[in-house]
Amino acid sequence: MRRMPEQTGTIDYLIVPLEAGATSFCYYENPAYYSGGGDFLPLTVLRSVHDYAAKKSITINFLYGNRRPPHDYEEIIESTNHVKMLPLKLKKYYAEGVFVVNRDDVRLIDALESSAQNTFILRLVKDELQKLGPIVDVLLDKCRRLDLVLPDIGSFSGREYDEYAMQITRIKNDFLNRIKKGHTVELNILTDRLLLHAMNNCNAGLVHLTVGCNGKLYLCPGFYYGNEDDSVGSIDNGSMIKNQRLLRIGNAPICSRCDAYHCKRCLYLNNKLTLEINTPSRQQCVVSHLERDCSRVLRDDLVQLTHDVTAFAPIPELSYFDPLDVLLRDEKRAIKRHVPVSNPAPAVNT
Repeated sequence: MRRMPEQTGTIDYLIVPLEAGATSFCYYENPAYYSGGGDFLPLTVLRSVHDYAAKKSITINFLYGNRRPPHDYEEIIESTNHVKMLPLKLKKYYAEGVFVVNRDDVRLIDALESSAQNTFILRLVKDELQKLGPIVDVLLDKCRRLDLVLPDIGSFSGREYDEYAMQITRIKNDFLNRIKKGHTVELNILTDRLLLHAMNNCNAGLVHLTVGCNGKLYLCPGFYYGNEDDSVGSIDNGSMIKNQRLLRIGNAPICSRCDAYHCKRCLYLNNKLTLEINTPSRQQCVVSHLERDCSRVLRDDLVQLTHDVTAFAPIPELSYFDPLDVLLRDEKRAIKRHVPVSNPAPAVNT
């Protein structure tokens, strides 16, 4: 398993949708992806992106839609340091890239060829949670890394938590059997936490920015598709992020005391579900802690299998799945300690 990168706090790459109907790879939705695409990114903007990335020596993650870009676009793309993020249906055209398995792509996975070069992102909605284990099982046979994303996590409740916990336990057991057979593969919800010693979140606005088709900069694609007026600058004039300190882990009271280090800590979901960019929703926290707990059990299983207690740092067992519960509990204790007890009324002699 590879070591996870450390957080840098500097802009390392840009995310660039190549067309209005570019695929989503994370929690946000882009309705245009399913409705026919729309226009490609203007060539003038693409050239500005190319020049900006070359000047800053940074990478570009290009988001593709359901169509191959025209030849003049591909010439510019190939002249940049880049990563392609593509719908699975475009795999017939591109051998390398990060391939996104959306809901209409699941039917294609059985025909995929196995390759240690494959990296997949599976976006699965809660109505398909019961299929999670079997789908992941097929994909893990065909790649070196799989990332799972739950786009509608904001609507999860008790039933979905229970189903998800059951599914990832099944995945963990299958994963362990793979390791026993010598098949090593990465799965973000299980293996990332084993290798981390500090938060390694999405870091939108700190490590990456998104360039919209209008040439403006956004914290991430979710903010771009949510409101095009919510920009933080432009590719020509640079970025200016108000209250950027709120993006940092030290200014997130709940997240800064949490050790679900693999959690995306998605700023877009924070803003959408809690109206606070540095405050996660309960759903994000519970799901991340279900994953953390499964990683804890996997770590203990691996120690028993290899008899190597030094391979992965211990993951302590917790009594909660939402750090906010602990924060509120500590605040109540602090209030009780600091509120003076009223003196009893003196006895009155009669």
